[in-house]
Amino acid sequence: MPSVETMVSFMEQIANDDSHGYSQFHRTGPDYDCSSLVGRALEKGGFDSSVNETTRTLYNTLMRNGFYLVDVNGSRERGDVFLSVGHHVAVCVDANRLVHASIDENGTIIGATSGDQTGKEICIRSFYSHPWDYHFRYGKEESTPTPSAPNYTIGNEYTLQANMCVRTGASTNFRMKAHSELTADGKAHDTDKNGCLEKGTRVTCKNIIRNGSDIWMQIPSGYVAAYYNGVKYVSDEAVKEPSNTEEVSKPIDTPNKTDHNYVIGNTYTLQSNMAVRTGAGTNFRAKSHNELTEDGKAHDTDKNGCLEKGTRVTCKNIIRNGSDIWMQIPSGYIAAYCNGVEYIK
Repeated sequence: MPSVETMVSFMEQIANDDSHGYSQFHRTGPDYDCSSLVGRALEKGGFDSSVNETTRTLYNTLMRNGFYLVDVNGSRERGDVFLSVGHHVAVCVDANRLVHASIDENGTIIGATSGDQTGKEICIRSFYSHPWDYHFRYGKEESTPTPSAPNYTIGNEYTLQANMCVRTGASTNFRMKAHSELTADGKAHDTDKNGCLEKGTRVTCKNIIRNGSDIWMQIPSGYVAAYYNGVKYVSDEAVKEPSNTEEVSKPIDTPNKTDHNYVIGNTYTLQSNMAVRTGAGTNFRAKSHNELTEDGKAHDTDKNGCLEKGTRVTCKNIIRNGSDIWMQIPSGYIAAYCNGVEYIK
């Protein structure tokens, strides 16, 4: 009979044995990456799985083996599996800690030297939000309520509902920040120095970025997932009383009305031929001609996926990444102001 306890005990044993380290290039033992470790642990626990699992196959594997979905922001138990598809997977050892294969000794995925050189390549650590796409539990399914989508207001202060990693941009495609990259106040709310702000930290909302149904919040230290995959990670109840224990924003540097002050709903003109991307950043891929709207295709006569200079576009949303400004238009995302250059007026 499958055993969650055997699965978790195996992962704890691996984490406590420095002969096992992290590697995506040699991931079948003695070194593992996050998904191959979970796949092997499931196999050791008697589940139908293998060391060849990836974060893109584990959803089906877990569901096939009798795991069911739980509210990502709900209570946690030993053996619960947290999955971010295409990114990461970890397993709870109790309600407050998880075990996972994290990163190699150089902060990369290679694992040039076998074994754990840092003591943190495969480790047990405090629970944090990646954020996670799915929360799995083995056994009989329980019904859980689905929270309604929250509303946030720029300038208000809110409270984190879980330990939250801080990213360099508004999606899981952007990397997680290190402790040293947080603001001084952010560092004070990251006592284990892993780059994650602790549950209960109060943060100031500097900007709101909507990616589909997900909501990302820009705070002084970076970006956190406020509402992700139907789970509310940042309370939408604004904090009314002042406090000395919050990550408070310094005055926000906002452009003058004559300097890149774009308004949602207004129409603007491209100042050069512009690539259209799938998200707000150069790390998102450029779209092809066939992925543009019909009107977008009409302004891409050479069919290379770029809208031509002079094309008029409607602003659907504004996303600020540092000093750069990205604009969501009907066909996708374009750089309105990037590296000091204004591409849209």
